[in-house]
Amino acid sequence: MSMSQQRRFLLLGVVALLLGTAVPNLAQATGTDGLTLTGNEALTIDSDRTITGDIALSGNSVLTIKNATVRVTHSSENPRSNITLKGNAKLVLENAALIPPQENPDNLYVTAFDNSHIDIRNGTFINVLNLVNNASITGIGAQINSSAAPLNIPEDAGAFGIVQLAENAMADFTDSTIGSFALFFGPGDSAKLSNLKPQRYDDFNLKRDSEQFSGSYNIILKNSNVLPVKLKGPFERSWAIFVDPASKVTIKNSSLNKLVFQQFKNETLSFKDLQLDVPQRFDFRDIHLENTTIANEWGFFGENSNITVENSRGVWLWPMGTGNWVFKKSMMIEFDPRGFTGTLNFDNSEWANAGEVFEGTAMKITGTLKTTQRLNEHLALSNSTIKREFPFTVSKKGRPVASFSANILDQGISIAKARGAKGAAVISLLFTPENYKKQFSLEVKIGVVTKKMKIDLFSTTPLKIDF
Repeated sequence: MSMSQQRRFLLLGVVALLLGTAVPNLAQATGTDGLTLTGNEALTIDSDRTITGDIALSGNSVLTIKNATVRVTHSSENPRSNITLKGNAKLVLENAALIPPQENPDNLYVTAFDNSHIDIRNGTFINVLNLVNNASITGIGAQINSSAAPLNIPEDAGAFGIVQLAENAMADFTDSTIGSFALFFGPGDSAKLSNLKPQRYDDFNLKRDSEQFSGSYNIILKNSNVLPVKLKGPFERSWAIFVDPASKVTIKNSSLNKLVFQQFKNETLSFKDLQLDVPQRFDFRDIHLENTTIANEWGFFGENSNITVENSRGVWLWPMGTGNWVFKKSMMIEFDPRGFTGTLNFDNSEWANAGEVFEGTAMKITGTLKTTQRLNEHLALSNSTIKREFPFTVSKKGRPVASFSANILDQGISIAKARGAKGAAVISLLFTPENYKKQFSLEVKIGVVTKKMKIDLFSTTPLKIDF
């Protein structure tokens, strides 16, 4: 610590004693191991810095970021960075930015609980603001989108930034720009909403302007913008609706980014013909879309359930527990199992863009699929495993081979074997956080003749080998 830092810290300590406010350890503010404020602790950060690890605010603590850019990055042990506010804690951004690093613009999540509050005055935050209980946010000149400074990611190259509300949460924005809003409806909720679109809102009040709205949360917008969708994939723009299967929700004449079911429990269900960018009617129990488009995602969360999706686009799956999930002639844009021990079976389908396999998932992938949109760069696997079955065909001059053997080798060592007949076989490989981006060698033998090909978790199936 320099002499100037020592003097500054000593002065802060004297002020704290006079005001009765605790000052956190200066080492916490350097960002070497996250940041924690409790009780009546208060901290102002007024110079640019990077904090590695989570930020936790509780009690009556206050974190103020003023005239500075603070980047929050995660440690190597964690897949993302989290900021939590509990009790009456406050987070204040004043002429400041609180952002993830440029290389991971989707990797910073704030969850505000209890009676906590977020105040943004001429400030930028990216990526997810999740408000529950009685939490609230006020923004004047707020920017909650990755195209804002200092990231300045073009809209067609990245679209992160969302405010999510549930329970009794409140959001009030003036002269602000928000990438997306997400509304959550529980099993006892009912709503009839219309004209939810990406646009400028001169004077919007969710409760006042709804035909019906039983929720306790509210959004107030004055001279503020909700940004349009310009990028396809699991991105945050426009409006997202999250519904419990037992809620009663009707959306009319709107343009949504997502419609997400969370969550099915112990159910066996099928969905088909879900399309993107087409005004459509959709009906499931008491959930209805009328003359409404979905731009990016149809989402299905399920626990101990069996879900089949057929002939659909832009599907987001979030399985938990166990179950058999089937994906037929469809395109999945995002896959996020949590603690899932079941099977995902692909039938002539596509897995594009993104996925997070977390929380002790030990699942199996079977069937025929292709991966696209650089999934190999965007898939995260943490504390989990994927056992993938690779169906493959073996032919000689175009005719199926009667019998053959197969080996998967890792640096010359056999790690999986299979035998085939009538030109077809299946071989399995277990992928872990350590090896899921590695390539392996598949060797197929007919007698003493061998053919080789490279395979990995992202290989298109069926694999085809011709002698």
